[in-house]
Amino acid sequence: MRDRVIVSVMANYPAKTCSVYGLLVGLVLILTGCGKPQPINSKTFSPEDQLSSADVKLFLDIVKQLPPSALRNVPAPYQPPPKWDAERTLPVNELAGNELHQLNARWKYEPFLTALPDSKEFDRMLKRRHISAERFASLAFAIGAALSKSSISPEFNTEAHHKKAAVILNDIKQDARPFHTLSPDMAHEVQRKAAWIGEFQRCERLSAIPQLNARAVQGSRKTLAETFHPSFSQSPFNSQLDRNLDVAMPFEDLPGNEGLELIEWSPNNAIIGRDDLESASSRMSRRN
Repeated sequence: MRDRVIVSVMANYPAKTCSVYGLLVGLVLILTGCGKPQPINSKTFSPEDQLSSADVKLFLDIVKQLPPSALRNVPAPYQPPPKWDAERTLPVNELAGNELHQLNARWKYEPFLTALPDSKEFDRMLKRRHISAERFASLAFAIGAALSKSSISPEFNTEAHHKKAAVILNDIKQDARPFHTLSPDMAHEVQRKAAWIGEFQRCERLSAIPQLNARAVQGSRKTLAETFHPSFSQSPFNSQLDRNLDVAMPFEDLPGNEGLELIEWSPNNAIIGRDDLESASSRMSRRN
């Protein structure tokens, strides 16, 4: 009906006048809210997507409107090394495969989505910025992952750590022994190797994050560290695992020995460190 009225009115005016009148009517319709609203962007981010400075700014603008602890209660998607029960009957390689699967399943944005406020005010704020809650939660995860990557020490050799973790994980994958059949010493050795499963998974995930993302969050590092759980701004790797491999030295009783319980040991005679055997023996001789 409205279109018919406009056409009827315009029929009484010359073509040039009608053209100007049509433009004015269109402008009025847009200004009064009859134009198409801007759609909500619901496309989710992945940590592997490259972040722009505008993405980081949008995140910080929204975070300012949230309670201080809203996102701080969501820890980084890492977990401690597995501690398998001695009675587990699965083979070692299956236990390792399950562990890796669980670690990869934690690499998702949904925990951030659950942590967001369930309020109309927050929903309206996202709507004003034309962004869905899912997109914001995934942006939070992507920025948190970039913050974690930026927390790796420049002195830490990630590539060497990755290679070592891959070798150890491959060794575990070849172990088909049922875990419950292992002696305590063997089970301990397997658990020590299993600690590298998480290291391997972190290397894989963090290496896929663009280095530009780590740089993009550096300028706002202090604010982001206060926004996210502390685990995001700490080193994601366990550097002690390398040391454990280096200093561990297997030994066995020589014939005629009565067992470990009879070994006499004093901290005054212990040599602690990474000295080679020759220099260690020399120091021991000087003490004696």
